[in-house]
Amino acid sequence: ERGAGDQGTLTCDPGTAPAGGADVTCAVTVVAKHIVLPASLNGTNASLVLDTGARGSLLPPGLATRAKLPPAPGVPPREFHGLDGRPLPARPVSVASLRLGGMEAGPATFFAGEVAALAALGLDADSGLLGNDVLGAWRRLEVAFAAGRIRLAR
Repeated sequence: ERGAGDQGTLTCDPGTAPAGGADVTCAVTVVAKHIVLPASLNGTNASLVLDTGARGSLLPPGLATRAKLPPAPGVPPREFHGLDGRPLPARPVSVASLRLGGMEAGPATFFAGEVAALAALGLDADSGLLGNDVLGAWRRLEVAFAAGRIRLAR
């Protein structure tokens, strides 16, 4: 991680993701000091909060239903923990087409479970968390705060 601030650039470069595929660049907004990306899940519009501390990507069950996301075969359910420590059971769902800012970001597995923290941020029912399980498909993450843009590089 190098440089972070309202006007700077935050860069994470773990260097362990697989090579290949296209880079993704898109506009972001900041809501309550959280980076939010415009997304599409199988054609259903959504907002995803970038959460590099989350082990898994999480969607509210209603959003998973509206996007008609089928169960992810071979992936077991998981239990997440909210900021208050309460358990959050979640079922795996398949996203055949994940688009970030209009750019194809590939298929992905998300988990459908209650995400009470997003409502506390003032985000609507079409919002979820984009965690490290999905972000791990890219080698590098750059957030240009002043420009309001994010770049995911493979």
